[in-house]
Amino acid sequence: MKNIQTITDQIFENYDSFKEKSITHRRFKHSNMLKILDKIKSNEKFNFEFVGKSVLGRELNLISTGKGKTKIFLWSQMHGNESTATMALFDIFNFFLDTSSLNDIKETILNNLTLYFLPMVNPDGTELFQRENIYNIDINRDALALQTPEGRILMESFKKIEPVFSFNLHDQSILYSAGNTHNPSTISFLAPAYDKEKSLNPTREKSMRIIGALYKVLSKYIPACIARYSDEFEPRAYGDIFQSMGSSTILIESGGSKNDTEKQFIRKLNFFAILTALFIIADKYYEDIKLSLYEEIPYNEEKLFNTVLRNLTFKENEQNFSADIGIIMEEINKTNGSGFYQKSEIGGIGDLSTFYGYEEYNLKGYEIVPGKTYSKKFKNINELSNTIVVNLLNQGYTNVVVEETEGRDFSPLPINILSTRNEYKKNKIKTENPADFVISKNGKINFTVINGFFINLSKEIDTNINGRVYH
Repeated sequence: MKNIQTITDQIFENYDSFKEKSITHRRFKHSNMLKILDKIKSNEKFNFEFVGKSVLGRELNLISTGKGKTKIFLWSQMHGNESTATMALFDIFNFFLDTSSLNDIKETILNNLTLYFLPMVNPDGTELFQRENIYNIDINRDALALQTPEGRILMESFKKIEPVFSFNLHDQSILYSAGNTHNPSTISFLAPAYDKEKSLNPTREKSMRIIGALYKVLSKYIPACIARYSDEFEPRAYGDIFQSMGSSTILIESGGSKNDTEKQFIRKLNFFAILTALFIIADKYYEDIKLSLYEEIPYNEEKLFNTVLRNLTFKENEQNFSADIGIIMEEINKTNGSGFYQKSEIGGIGDLSTFYGYEEYNLKGYEIVPGKTYSKKFKNINELSNTIVVNLLNQGYTNVVVEETEGRDFSPLPINILSTRNEYKKNKIKTENPADFVISKNGKINFTVINGFFINLSKEIDTNINGRVYH
């Protein structure tokens, strides 16, 4: 493993030289991708083949490079809101375009492999940043029915290429943990089953060996943050079907990493993992990897919240009790998927000692109560300034009443907005309810939680916090 680690360290350490600088966030569009691809179309290293259009007429191109006998097929973003690997593919294209460094690695890959890329399988879903295509069909459950043009293009491309190895590139929930730990499952792998018995054959074993090697190499950079996806056989999914058709398939799922909302670090990990896998295949290094390495990888488990508030004191019916609160945050797309707001939910109340949070706060000695609604009505949101909002938060208010809500669903301010028809809405600290409450000690309000965002009132408030609007 020492020699391969030296080679892969070079890939990891030189990443910034190849990063596609024009993409800095997850919600890029098909038009952004086409601009990036335009610059490589004329390069003799790459071949472009138009393979079809999405429902709404967006073009899909199969991009190939290399001259080796072993064919590799990589596809990304069949789920339109799973874009991390697509970003990494742009970086990989730059890697092969470059001629100034790591040429021995490039030559090993390109002389032994022929690579075929189908980036952004679901461009219509990408435009809205939604999982499904424009028909609201999950393309990754269409491998049998083949009702979607995007799914048919993927299947036809696979059959034409007849790849020895396939890479199925996705994003998963950031709330998965790597086993029963506090560590997020930053990268997950799977060698998909090809039958319901989860049988082994040489095709699937090659997938396992490659993943085992990646697990060993990646563990240097994200120790204890690598997991394994469930291998229940799903006959409607392309990875499972391609495995059954004789192509050793590797699923890579991009999960979560603290302070990496736009998944730029995980993008780097994808770049690293994919190029490492290609080198391992080209060099046939995987042949010496034991299957037991794959079995060492822990499964994904649902052990994470976005935030856990521990040891809070509740008062109910003149009785005190202590409990934790776990908060889940969901991204809600803005119009056309150009950005997002956050929507909170209380995911658990009680003893959460076997669960963990990206953020955790020990609040022993602090009391929690529901937030209040300010009695004075405002005409519109523009009448609210940051100074007014901060003053209200310090008084224990989490809601204000506004006569004209302007059709918004979210407040750009760290406070919730109630329409006049909802002015008597009560905050209840209850599972599945929004997380809106006040935390105090000895009669002084120290913290408030607005729409799941934990706010320390003694510090400057983060401008990225958004409340909700209740019409």
